[in-house]
Amino acid sequence: YTRKTLGNTDPFIVENGGAIYIPKGNLPVTDVTVRHTENFYVIEIGNPVASLRKALKSAAKKAGAKVRGMGEMSVEEVCKLTGLGRPQAKMAMERQFDEPFILDSGNPERLEREIRQLGYSITKGGRFFHILGGNDKGKAAKILSSIYKTLLPDLHTIGIGDAENDIPLLRAVDRAFLVKKPSGKWEKLPSLPNLTKIDLVGPQGWAKAVSHILDEAGYE
Repeated sequence: YTRKTLGNTDPFIVENGGAIYIPKGNLPVTDVTVRHTENFYVIEIGNPVASLRKALKSAAKKAGAKVRGMGEMSVEEVCKLTGLGRPQAKMAMERQFDEPFILDSGNPERLEREIRQLGYSITKGGRFFHILGGNDKGKAAKILSSIYKTLLPDLHTIGIGDAENDIPLLRAVDRAFLVKKPSGKWEKLPSLPNLTKIDLVGPQGWAKAVSHILDEAGYE
């Protein structure tokens, strides 16, 4: 929906790096393990959402935690939690490689230990925790960048983020921008020599980061 609204026809990464979608004819893709759809080459990195949901229930039970995955929520609840309209919320609920969830009660550190014991990983976005199958935004960005570099060897990559689940992306790119969280604070990050902090929140912060990039490149 967002891509169509913006008229964006470029490759894109979904669900915390769970998969990369490359429109056919956009970039050279030669890997025989890549899945094909009618319009895309799909590089799947994450685990199927059914296995994530099963692992989340098992880990929560062992940790004595109460969780609610997005797959268990109503459309109305997702709208309330995300601020999305019903059509967009329904699309957001169509998970393939990442299960967002709310921790209603229990110790998050203990839950994380149990999830990792099962061979999965956990991260946190702006509104939800996420259980993942070892994928992250940084891994996906590196794979997509390597494909681009077959055509553009001097490719310079840029990442913008504001939450814990953006840290792998910010580590993976040549230039990173950190936007303030809705709380008005910056996410705590390890030291990154390529990092610029943006003193704005949300969309305004992203817009300022993009303007900064365009100004540096000499665009007005």
